Amino acid sequence: MLNCLIIGSGVAGLATALSLQKAGHTPVVFEAYGGPSDGVGGFLTVAVNGFDALDTLGLKHAAAGLGFSTPRMSMYLGSTGRHLIDFKYGGALPDGTTARTLTRSELYGLLRTEATRRGIRILYGKGLSSVTETPDGVTAGFDDGTSAEGHLLIGADGLRSTVRTGSTVTTSTGEPGTTRDLRPAFRPTPDT
Repeated sequence: MLNCLIIGSGVAGLATALSLQKAGHTPVVFEAYGGPSDGVGGFLTVAVNGFDALDTLGLKHAAAGLGFSTPRMSMYLGSTGRHLIDFKYGGALPDGTTARTLTRSELYGLLRTEATRRGIRILYGKGLSSVTETPDGVTAGFDDGTSAEGHLLIGADGLRSTVRTGSTVTTSTGEPGTTRDLRPAFRPTPDT
C-alpha cells in the first residue's frame, strides 16, 4: 500500500484519489485554495469513455443523472453564426448511456462528496512550496510551513501546475532536482 500525496482537489485530483483508494492505496488530497470550489467552472461534456471511467469508481449512474444528454453536436461559424455541420458525439454504451453536458461544478461536487463519504482526506489552504525526494519517497512542503510525506506525489493542480513547472525539487542529498514534466510534446507537421 502506498501513501499518495495528490496536489489539487479538482476533478482530476479527486478522480485520482478515488482510483488510488480503490486500488488499495491511501490518498491524501492537498488544495491550495482555502475551501471547496463549489459553483466554479463552465460547461463540459463527458463522453461515453468518461462514463466508463466513472463506472470503475461506482459513479456512472449518479453522473448520468447530471446535466443533459448530448448524443449529437452542431458546429457554427462564430463570426456569422452560419451552420456548418452536425455530427454524432461518440455513440452510446450498451445500456444506452450517451455523452452528457454538465457543469464542472456538478461533476466536482459528485466526486468531492464521494471522496469525503469514502474517508479520503482533503486538506485546504495547502499551497505547494517545495518537493524533496527522499530514499523512501517524497516530502511536500506547503506555504503554511507544514509538510507531508508519501511514497509518491501526483500533480493534479491545473493549468498553471506548481508540481510540473514551478516547485523547488531537492534530492535527499540536498542537491537540486527536477520535476518530471510528463506532458506530451506536440509539433506541427507541415504538409509535404
